[in-house]
Amino acid sequence: MSPLEERLVAPRLPFIQISLVGCGLQSTLRGNVVNVENDLDKCASVLPRTFNEMSTIQVKLMRKMNYKKPYMFQTVRPFKVLKAAQCLVQQEGYIEEGIFLSCDWEGYDEGY
Repeated sequence: MSPLEERLVAPRLPFIQISLVGCGLQSTLRGNVVNVENDLDKCASVLPRTFNEMSTIQVKLMRKMNYKKPYMFQTVRPFKVLKAAQCLVQQEGYIEEGIFLSCDWEGYDEGY
């Protein structure tokens, strides 16, 4: 999965400023780390309702809607995102957090 596809199914989105320092280009954190809760059902609702395994869409992840440039901009495979979400909502951590998917997704009941 691509980094943006992983973020679409993550329960929280961390926003961190990472910079490279020194001649060895080691990574360091700058500023605050902000964790934003991600409602998996709302996030999945932006994906098209009908797609196949080969479909792709472009998604822009914005920190704030009034910013002009996106935080991340990538091509996403909705089928992979849906399958990952279906698998993850059955895991103990997601169940404890009360994270679920609506049952109105095409193919949602396939094998789950």
